[in-house]
Formats: sequence, structure tokens, C-alpha cells
Amino acid sequence: MDRGVTNIEARISTEAGGWRLDRALADAVPNLSRERLKALMSSGAVSDASGALARDPARKAVAGSVYTVAVPAPTAAVNEAPRAARARTGRRHRGARVTMTAP
Repeated sequence: MDRGVTNIEARISTEAGGWRLDRALADAVPNLSRERLKALMSSGAVSDASGALARDPARKAVAGSVYTVAVPAPTAAVNEAPRAARARTGRRHRGARVTMTAP
């Protein structure tokens, strides 16, 4: 197992046979959303028992087949102001003065 990656083994249930693969995997691994599974599939993090990558979420699932889903560890969020906002910080506005009056 790679450092920072959790491998989850998912077996497609009998009921999920014939469903789209992303839907069948979401049924087998309920703590991952279907959208998250699609993203993992497109990044090459889902493979079947033979080690072949499963990149097509629309592929039909086969009942009883086993897939490995490699879920990377979460990364810390970085809160940084957008570049444009940083450029405006500390500058005085030299535009026209606006006065509002009630009707």
C-alpha cells in the first residue's frame, strides 16, 4: 500500500449487475459518492481484479466482479486570497465619489 493512499476492495452485488459501473461501485462503497468515484476512475485510481484500469464510468458492471479503489489521503486546504484581491489590498480607491439620496 502506498503511503497516503487507502485501497478499498469493492465487490459488485448481484442486484448491481448490469448497472453503470460508477453506480454499482457507489452501491458497494457507500462512503464514496458517485461523483467522487467518477473522478477517481478518470484519474486511474480504480482497477479490476486483473489490474486493468477501469476508466469508463458508463461501462456495465458485472455481478460478483471485484474492483480496487485507491483513495488518496485528503490534503490540507490553503486559504489564500485570489491574485486580483491581493493586488487591491492596501490601495486607496481614487474613483468618483458616489452619494445616494432617498427618493
